[in-house]
Amino acid sequence: MERIHMRGRRWSDAVVANSSFISLIIKGALKNDINAIHPDYGFLSANGDFAKACIETDIMFIGLTLDVIY
Repeated sequence: MERIHMRGRRWSDAVVANSSFISLIIKGALKNDINAIHPDYGFLSANGDFAKACIETDIMFIGLTLDVIY
């Protein structure tokens, strides 16, 4: 299993919460045939919009379920 990490840069909560940032992550995952995303323990791990975007594009969101996030 190949893993891709997006580390080495700090993102502010405002940037991560931005829907265009979420869209950028999803587009990158789809372009690279990524089938699952683990958001680690940061802001995205409890971001319902991000989890929902993953689910809607058939990318497995490895984290809290939507009913727990919302």
